[in-house]
Amino acid sequence: MRISIKTLACGVAAFVVGLIALVGLTSALSSVEALGLKLSENGFDVFDFKSTFLEGSNREWAVYVAGAISIISCIAGVVTLVLGGLSALFKKFEGAAKKMMIVSLICTLLYMVAGIIYNLQVKAIGGDGSDYVTVTYTTSAFLPFIFAVIFTVAYFVCAKLVPDIYIYGVRNQADEAALAQKAAAKQAREEIAAASAAPYTAPAQPAQPAADAPMSDERRVELLAKYSQLLKDGAITQEEFDEKKKELLSK
Repeated sequence: MRISIKTLACGVAAFVVGLIALVGLTSALSSVEALGLKLSENGFDVFDFKSTFLEGSNREWAVYVAGAISIISCIAGVVTLVLGGLSALFKKFEGAAKKMMIVSLICTLLYMVAGIIYNLQVKAIGGDGSDYVTVTYTTSAFLPFIFAVIFTVAYFVCAKLVPDIYIYGVRNQADEAALAQKAAAKQAREEIAAASAAPYTAPAQPAQPAADAPMSDERRVELLAKYSQLLKDGAITQEEFDEKKKELLSK
């Protein structure tokens, strides 16, 4: 188990989106208020595909639509909750958590649409009241979608900008190997750079300015071999290798 600032931030964001998809089902599909009394139905109320408002009418299809979407949203929310929490601890769950977060976001969108349709059907049956009674019909099914969008955006912002710095746990073998390779490549580059910059004085020859000293074939081959190994390790690019090769061959 290893936790970095990035995985923690992204995992929390995905977890919250799943929580919104689940808890958002408590938002009213339709809320009817008249004479100081207020009745409402939410996603959990239509899990059994029954509605006090629309039962016995020719608009019960809206109940089945809202019920199906609510059940799917509930399942997606629970799965996203679990994967979001796991992705904060284990990087291998990051991809699955991201996909399920998008699914949960879509579910909140569908729940909002279902709430609008459901509320319109309830209003069509209930009417607008009379001169003495005012009836109001509202829905809050749009709230989960708004909050889900906010935390989905937060997820992608964190994935792009938050540094991947460890705050708990140890690196695995792949991490250690990559870090060791990177350190070795850096050290090799520094050694080659120092060797290339160092003046060369041929033994048993009259002293001459370092800038004019020729490089032996053995030294040139040694440096080319090191640059070739850096190229294979990915420490330098092909362009950098060609430039160093040209520079060595000209000495």
